[in-house]
Amino acid sequence: MALSAKYVRSRLTMLRSVMKNFSLESSRKGQRMLGELMEFKHRKMVIIKDHPFEKFAAAWVIPKDERRQGVILYLHGGGYACGDLEYAKGYGSTLAVRCGIRVFSPAYRLAPESPFPAALEDALESYQYLLKKGYDPRQIALCGESAGGGLIYALCLKLKEENLPLPGGLIAMSPWTDLTSSGESYETNRDVDPNMTVEQLQFYTRCYTTDPKNPLASPLFGNLEGLPPSLIFVGGDEIMLSDAADMHKNLLDAGCKSKLVVAPERWHAYVLYELTENEEDYTTINHFLSQHISEENKLRWMPLDNAAKIYPAARSHNWTNAFRLSATLKEEVDTKVLQSALDVTIQAQMLGLINDLQKRLNTAMILITHDLGVVAQTCEKVMVMYAGEAIEYGTAEDIFETDQRHPYTQGLFNAIPKLNEECDRLEAIEGMMADPTQKPKGCRFADRCKYATAECRAQQPMRQVGPTHYIRCRLFDPMQSAR
Repeated sequence: MALSAKYVRSRLTMLRSVMKNFSLESSRKGQRMLGELMEFKHRKMVIIKDHPFEKFAAAWVIPKDERRQGVILYLHGGGYACGDLEYAKGYGSTLAVRCGIRVFSPAYRLAPESPFPAALEDALESYQYLLKKGYDPRQIALCGESAGGGLIYALCLKLKEENLPLPGGLIAMSPWTDLTSSGESYETNRDVDPNMTVEQLQFYTRCYTTDPKNPLASPLFGNLEGLPPSLIFVGGDEIMLSDAADMHKNLLDAGCKSKLVVAPERWHAYVLYELTENEEDYTTINHFLSQHISEENKLRWMPLDNAAKIYPAARSHNWTNAFRLSATLKEEVDTKVLQSALDVTIQAQMLGLINDLQKRLNTAMILITHDLGVVAQTCEKVMVMYAGEAIEYGTAEDIFETDQRHPYTQGLFNAIPKLNEECDRLEAIEGMMADPTQKPKGCRFADRCKYATAECRAQQPMRQVGPTHYIRCRLFDPMQSAR
């Protein structure tokens, strides 16, 4: 279900006062539930494989619709004190589905049980694991929100110290890069942030480190020269706005590439909620991955049963896949899936998708169908074909709002049930379609046409019967009609 910003903000504001009294264990439990919810939402679209390390757990999240090479190393948020494997797999599933790429999600050790530098050590071990697996570092993207957003920068600083290759790109969502809370927004946004408080962050800082100015804990204060390109998202109303904005500025000052997206009236880590109003953020993420990690294989043609199964997800996630909603005579088709694909609701969604694509891409589309209702709603120009030959052509108005139609076209219209008339049986076009391998010289519909004469067995040219209307039939006098 798509969530609106207004709905989520109201719920976060309501929870903010309640969470002041939450224990650390309660906060951890709440974050775990959020992760389970995200994983449940995408459970049918990913394959999850747990991968244990000696000191921490991790998991691979593999999209069933894998559209690009490479991998995202996702480091979760939670103030370095919250977030477990379920949470890591939860948003890892969102990334995998929305970006069509494999995600490796470690659940690093948490403070205060395992304070700094435990999280950094586990992040480093995860990155080295990917290198040992054979991944080109240029096809590894680091992604994290909140504490995880700061951790991806701390990891890059550590990689520089260890003379290890850096990843291809960094995606930070509301990154916590300054554990000293020195940014201007900690004061200016104190009263408008719906879900984070300065006191909460200071508590997490005390849990994690005794030296919040250490660049490996607060990468804002580190030497950022040589870091990979960054894409940074932040909410305009969050107290950690300065963490993102100052990090962006420092990256640019250090000669790095960085793009900052500030979403007005949004809160901390808002990207995780997949808000209806901010769908373009995932378009931006995919563009960044295409630029710096690997190109997306946008078009994937699928037979009917697979397309019908995956279409609802494609619709909600704005995927760019192309689906072949058809089947050859020799293909085995799941009839139950076929029935759902032909449901009027799905048809309406498909028509909406076609119209959206046409407007967004500013392109022409060819729709092949027997459904005249679909044609009437969707098409501007119509070509009626019979046995592989065009027999009528014109605008939708020419075909639908005229008395001049080819006998075959008229037969299709006659077969449409009338809402104001009761009938036991729909009108049918008598006879059988001609063998498509035996193409006659004349009209291919002649054997089924009640108006057919010997003349129809000869070659029949297209006749212009109106300014934009053409019919391949002797019944219409082109000169008279044109006048």
